[in-house]
Order: sequence, then C-alpha cells, then structure tokens
Amino acid sequence: MIDSGEVERLLIAAVLQTKDDVQKQVAIDSISPDMIKSSNNRPVWEVIRDLSSGGHLVDLHSVFGKLPLDTAFIAEIYQEDVYVAQMSTYVDRVKKCAYLREAHRRTSEALAVIDSLTDLTAINTIPDAIEGVFEGLMLDTMNNKPIHFKEVARDYIQVLEDKKDGKMGDHILMSGISELDKHTGGFNLTDLVVLAGLSGSGKTEMAIKIMTSIAAGGGSQLIFSLEMSNQQVVERAVGMRSEVPISSLRNPEALDEHNGWQRVSKATGQLIQNDMYLHDQTGLTVRNIIAMAKAHKARHPDLNLIVVDHVGLMELEGNGQHHLQVGDISKKLKMLAKEIKVPVVMLSQVVGKQIMQRPVKDRIPNAQDIKDTSRIEEDADLILFTHRQETHDDQAPKFAELVFGKARHAIKGTKIYSNFVNGHFTATDQANAFNVLDQYYNASPVKQNKNF
Repeated sequence: MIDSGEVERLLIAAVLQTKDDVQKQVAIDSISPDMIKSSNNRPVWEVIRDLSSGGHLVDLHSVFGKLPLDTAFIAEIYQEDVYVAQMSTYVDRVKKCAYLREAHRRTSEALAVIDSLTDLTAINTIPDAIEGVFEGLMLDTMNNKPIHFKEVARDYIQVLEDKKDGKMGDHILMSGISELDKHTGGFNLTDLVVLAGLSGSGKTEMAIKIMTSIAAGGGSQLIFSLEMSNQQVVERAVGMRSEVPISSLRNPEALDEHNGWQRVSKATGQLIQNDMYLHDQTGLTVRNIIAMAKAHKARHPDLNLIVVDHVGLMELEGNGQHHLQVGDISKKLKMLAKEIKVPVVMLSQVVGKQIMQRPVKDRIPNAQDIKDTSRIEEDADLILFTHRQETHDDQAPKFAELVFGKARHAIKGTKIYSNFVNGHFTATDQANAFNVLDQYYNASPVKQNKNF
C-alpha cells in the first residue's frame, strides 16, 4: 500500500511555512488526526489542531512549545522543501491515502464475512452483509467542493433554452403523457415519484403506462415488480397498447372479435422494440434493489426510469419500528435517484379504512392517507394519486383522475383526467371531464355509500 508518511510531512511543513491564514485553516480543518498514519507525524498534527481550535497562532515556535517530542524532529519537518502553493494537493493526497487504508480495512472485514459462512442456505445474506460493511465509505477530497452559483446558473439558462426549443437534453425526462408533462414540465432526473391509491384504482396500470410512454421516446427502463410476475407485466403493457381488455387476453377465444389478434400482435411488435427490463423476484430489500439498479445502470448507461411496485411488498430490514423502516426505504430510493440521476417511481398503497370512513364524495386520497409512514411524503418530489370515483358511487361519471398530492415543481391539487376503458387509461377531453366531474362533486351528497 502507498506510504503516506512523506506527504503527511509535506503537509505539516506547508502549514507551518505558509503566510496564507485562510489556506492554512482550510487544511487544518480538512484533515482529522486519524487520517495521519505515521506515529511520528500524528502527534505533530494533533498539536497543530489543538492550537488552531484554541484560537492560537500556529507556527514553528508555538508547535515547539507544545510538542512533547525531540524538537529536532519538528525542525527537520520544517526544513522540508515544499511548495506552499501545493497545500491543497497535499491535503487531497493525505485524504486519498486515508481512504485507501479504510477501504483495505473494510475489504478485510468483508472477506471475513465470507470466510465465516458455514451454511450455504445463508449465502443470500452475503450481499447485504458486505454492503453494510462498505456503507458510508466515501472519498472526500478537495475536488468535492462547492460550485459557484454563476456556474450552475449558466447551465440553468441552457436548460431553459432547451425547453423552449423542445429539447430536454440531459436535464429532464418527459413522461410521454402530454397532460402530465404539461403540468410538471417532466421529471427531474433526481426525482422520487410516489404513485399511490386504493387497491384497484389503477396504480400499476398507470406505472406501466408511464414506463411504456417513456420507453417509446428511447432509453432503457427497469421495473421491479414485487406483486406481478414478468408475464403479467407484459400482459398489462400489451393490453394497454392494444386497448384489449385483460379478460380477453386471459381468455384468447375472445380475441377473435374486433380484430383482437391483429391488435395484440401489432402492440406486441411495437413494445418489443423498446428497451424495457423486468424483475419479478419477491422478498427484495431496498439494499437489493439499489444494488441491482446500480449494476443495471453500469451495464445500460441509458437507463432513464426505475419503477418499484410496490413498497408494501418489500422485505424490511432490521427490527425497528415498521413505519421507520418503510420511511428508510423511501429515503434510500430518493438517494438512489439522486446518485445515479435516474427518476424512481415508487408505488404505495393508501389506508383504505381511513378513506372509506369519509363521505362518498370526499374519498380522493391525500398525502396523509399514504400507508405506513409520513416519511414517504417528506422524501417524495411528486405524489400522484390514482382515483376512480365510480368505484365508490355507481352514479359517478366514468372518468379516472390523477391527482397531485404533492408537487415540488407543479401545483398541488392539480388533476389530470382520462377515460378508464377495458381496464386501461385512455385520453379524454380535459375541459369536458372537469365540467362533468365538477357538476357531480357539487351536486347533493350521495345518500347511499358504495362499499369498497
């Protein structure tokens, strides 16, 4: 392994010799004593840090007075031929050497985990255990520094110009659903989008619609389907694209009507041209999903969407309180989106009992209805609720509503309307749907509730 002793001496010499107090303080604050490996260098650095934290002058004389070592040693360091202007480089190299030592230690710990395995049935625990060993290992160097506002602002002007010209570039991912994009301007690449609703409201259908719409525009998509099998996901996608009822796909004799076979064949041919990947393994933890998503991103750099269906079926880790563990899932998926710059759509259920206790016309879900935890609401950039009033009232208009429960970059409460035909969302006239539903909601209350 690289010997850091020499660069540590150069750093100490540069700190003692520099006349730039700001640069000196930055260097002292950047390197903790545990980053210094040499048993000779570390006491010197500890004295420098102590003097600095006490507000005292840090120079050769003050260090001489505090150092319980042979003063010849510190004098020797002071005589080092250094370039004070390279102090930031010395800091960077000391940090990298400390990182390598820590990485080596953790690698040894990971190997010990593997060596300790005595039961092959427990082999699936190794990835999580090893990931736990390396969690938090981060290379913090002088390159990881704040960026001036003007640099980001210049890029933002380019983003606006690209939007004006209809070119999203690497800044925004359009969902391919025109009304949704109209109100959101597309998904930011670091967004966590939560898609929630009652069972049977069309959450998975909407998620697949978003995924296939994005796929039509290019790139690669990945769905973790913890509820449906891969074949069922394909079935939903084919049914949606062909506008054939799922019941007909499950009973192919019905496809003989209305050119069903031709429509299904055409839809399948279109969908297989896209670069969508499916994963239907059950019992996945959030660590599993993050690891697989990162590996997939490495193999497919054009990955532009991740769908997780749904959070309630994910295996929880640890023995903590349930709502805190679920909250940890949303937090980590948000961090995943930010790290690899791929939007994550996470499906979640809402508390049906809580909603069904409300009046029939007041059952559109809100953020407080999300099952398990309020942390999901905090982590999400956009929360979309699928709602079909006809499931609560037989007399309600047959429109589906996509409601913005939270929107960092849009207007909370916005509604997007669609038809719901043969189990699929299809386009409808927005103004007409608004007028019809507005008249319905403002009419006299429904006397007889429809059971959920």
